[in-house]
Amino acid sequence: MRVLILLCALAISGTSHAGGVERLKAFIAGARTAEADFTQTVADKSGRVTQQASGKMMFARPGKFRWDYVARMNR
Repeated sequence: MRVLILLCALAISGTSHAGGVERLKAFIAGARTAEADFTQTVADKSGRVTQQASGKMMFARPGKFRWDYVARMNR
């Protein structure tokens, strides 16, 4: 979770500070493992939530990636 927060903070800072994108790329290139919990919400034009998903992503270099999720449809 801390890695995801750091990645988001670096991405946001890249929009307002020169070098933010380069710092994010350097961090990602140097990371050997990471895992994060996530939640995704999709809303229609009126703001009504139509889909939700949550799960966990993990990676370990070289070559391992796992993405577990549960999708829920709202009607």
